[in-house]
Amino acid sequence: MEDDLVMLPKGLCRNIRRTKKGQMRILETIIAAAVVYIVFSAAFFLIRSSESMTLQETIDLNKLGYNTLHRLMESRTIEETLEKQQENGMGYLKNILQKFLPSGIYFNLTIYNCTGDLENPFESVSWSVSNAPSDEIANSKEIGHSSAIYTSKAGNIYFLVLNVARAGQG
Repeated sequence: MEDDLVMLPKGLCRNIRRTKKGQMRILETIIAAAVVYIVFSAAFFLIRSSESMTLQETIDLNKLGYNTLHRLMESRTIEETLEKQQENGMGYLKNILQKFLPSGIYFNLTIYNCTGDLENPFESVSWSVSNAPSDEIANSKEIGHSSAIYTSKAGNIYFLVLNVARAGQG
């Protein structure tokens, strides 16, 4: 019976144990590297997704501003307010803007009359209407900027600048 048992030399047994220890170290290193990679990938994904939401919010505000300016121009509200000199014209324009924009949106519309002085068109008469408390739009994280040039039937040229921001972000 003793002949059936094969005894390995002492040196060979030590080499097999060392080889198994080395293989375990390599396996531990691979697992640790995989865990570190997964953690960094997850952190990067979470950071990138919050940045894209901020960019998307600004894009949505820009679209909202352009659509609002387009509606103002198509409805000829600018002409009715500025050229026909209605009483309380800026109040009328503010009410129209509040109807066009969703609730919870601050706006600041500045209108420049560019018909007069060709050298300094922005120093001519300008009107401004806003529903935002002072410095609320300037302190907002995301602001939508929209501008358009409008020519009335009377031949007057107006440059409209609309800034919109979501309320409560300042």
